[in-house]
Amino acid sequence: MIAWKYIATFKSSLYGEDMQRFFKYGILLLLTVSCTPKPLLQKVQAINTNLSQYNTVHVHVKGKNNSIEKVHGFNPTRDALKRQFIEDLKDEDMFTKVLGNKPENYGKDSLSIDLVIEELNYRHATMSFFFGIFSGNSHIKILAELSDTTTGESVGTYRFGAKNKTSGGIFRGGTSKLIVQISEKLVDEIARYKR
Repeated sequence: MIAWKYIATFKSSLYGEDMQRFFKYGILLLLTVSCTPKPLLQKVQAINTNLSQYNTVHVHVKGKNNSIEKVHGFNPTRDALKRQFIEDLKDEDMFTKVLGNKPENYGKDSLSIDLVIEELNYRHATMSFFFGIFSGNSHIKILAELSDTTTGESVGTYRFGAKNKTSGGIFRGGTSKLIVQISEKLVDEIARYKR
């Protein structure tokens, strides 16, 4: 705090009030931009067909194994990921129906998207806000498996991951911010093949 007052006083004496304001907002902007998570995209098996033949999508979210499903924050992460991904797919208006259930019998022209949570370190955004760099980092890694429900054949497989940086301090957010990033990246990738 003392250092900030010294810098503010120094800048004020050199450049005046306008420059001091510019300096403060510049630092705030730099912190905010540097805290934005950058999602990882790995094409395990690129989409190998035109997705325009599918009218309905069924979205399922699960853990890779029992141990990941017991990790702190798995259930809220699973629910938030499913909700966000379905919402993003509906917003793009690529498919007639976007469903979050697993029916006994799939209809024709259906695509199944299984989102498998492989790794998770859950952090709520309020933890970052109140405890800053001492709250730890959140990260998540998801395997997205797209398959044709009629044939059961794989259409494509992608791995997505994102993590927050400790340097983001109170502005870096939590797992929910990462979920939004990953969901948007996956929807963008699917949109490239839905012509």
